[in-house]
Amino acid sequence: MHKIRIFVAAVLCVLFPTALVSCFTGVESTPKITAKDVKKRHATQTPEEAYTADVAGQPTAEWKAGKKWRVTDDRIGLVFQPLRSGVYASGLAGKDIELDSICPVTGITGERETQIVLHAPDGTPLIFRSSVTYDDFMRRKTFDIPFAVEQSLVDNMRALLAGNKYYILVSRRQDAAGRDTTGLRYMPVTVLDVVPGDELRPLRVLFRGDDGKTESLMMTCGSGRTATRNFATLFAFDDPRRRYPTITDPVWDLIKHSRVRQDMTREECRLALGAPDEYTQVPSTGGMVELWKYDNGMYLRFDDGRLSVFRM
Repeated sequence: MHKIRIFVAAVLCVLFPTALVSCFTGVESTPKITAKDVKKRHATQTPEEAYTADVAGQPTAEWKAGKKWRVTDDRIGLVFQPLRSGVYASGLAGKDIELDSICPVTGITGERETQIVLHAPDGTPLIFRSSVTYDDFMRRKTFDIPFAVEQSLVDNMRALLAGNKYYILVSRRQDAAGRDTTGLRYMPVTVLDVVPGDELRPLRVLFRGDDGKTESLMMTCGSGRTATRNFATLFAFDDPRRRYPTITDPVWDLIKHSRVRQDMTREECRLALGAPDEYTQVPSTGGMVELWKYDNGMYLRFDDGRLSVFRM
């Protein structure tokens, strides 16, 4: 019966073109396509994606006494065993903690666990218990301590990026004082340093543009679900302007400033604002209408591939 309804709807659309919109929306809705869906269609790894793909911290088998982590949040105190009844380590945010030893222990359930002993800058012992068995732990390529950034990860990324020139792809960044700000897209910048970030974006990349300003970007690493702000989404090796010779200079100036105007193409708008968080294709009597939505409230409508309405 479902197939019959679809067949009838298709016939009606042919016989009555003016009912085109109702034919499509009345029988089957056009699915919303997210940025993740778009990404799946372009799964080929770019040179920028391959560039940092292997950057990680040390395998656990290489951990030695003195290894450091930068604490990103005071909540890390709750991760460690209490110093005494009801008292947990505090005031560690922004400080470095160091590894003392790793050993197998028996947990309260009788299962074999891994105990990681570290210490705070004042020498306070910090004991972290993992339910992973010691043998499994020592085979891990990486292991994260909550609310802390592994210093070797920072060092490895610094060795790769510092001193090099890239083209920045995004407008949102932080100024020298750590305040959120915006700047030009696609401008050349030189990476000055890489330092610890926070628990969600463990790397902070400091850079200087041709304008002389020192700014920074928070960056993720790896390929997991939380790794959404990797090097490839922030930087390019080559000047992006060269890839789009048909874009006029006035339009490119708008793109660099993250602005759009009526009659810009979808590609020009994507370059200016980034990929939408959600877009929907809707058939109409005049062709295909495309709606772009961003999480910050921006809204764009394209008719026949050209920007017709937008809200910034």
